[in-house]
Amino acid sequence: AQTIKGGSRSSLSLWTDYSEGWSGSRMSAISLLLLLPLLTSSLRPPPPPLLDRSSPVPPEQWFSQVVDHDSVRDGRTWSQRYWLSKEHYRPGGPSILMIGGEGEASPHWLVAGTLVEYARQQGATLLVLEHRFYGRSRPVASTSVKNLSLLSSRQALADLAYFISSMKTTSLPGPWVVVGGSYP
Repeated sequence: AQTIKGGSRSSLSLWTDYSEGWSGSRMSAISLLLLLPLLTSSLRPPPPPLLDRSSPVPPEQWFSQVVDHDSVRDGRTWSQRYWLSKEHYRPGGPSILMIGGEGEASPHWLVAGTLVEYARQQGATLLVLEHRFYGRSRPVASTSVKNLSLLSSRQALADLAYFISSMKTTSLPGPWVVVGGSYP
């Protein structure tokens, strides 16, 4: 952190202040940060913590998600990838949702690591939901500037809310805990 006029400010705060003068809005800086993984495809997020990569993982599943949560007239949907494990589920147990960050999601989070220990202790269902525009979860075919308007934290958070409310009404009515995933 740097000290500016008697106060302490983080480098992210300085970046967004600088970017406001450069581009006219904080959203441009945030959009640029969100786009970096798409533009630098050789950089990959670290793999989930695993003890044994030979452990079988749950199969991928697909959820019918809303393309644009901000447009009530837009009825388009797309298939968002997720994984679900009920290996440690007990009736009445919670659901623990691992939010995919800015990279391809991995089902290995459901077979090893801290989340599996929590699931075992709490009798929980574990889920991983892949972030829109990353991995195989693409709401639209192209990443044109127009389509990238659909890549925002607002849309990603709305994806989570819609996913959870749908799952609560169909198969997982208990309490939910959401973890991980960078900014969401």
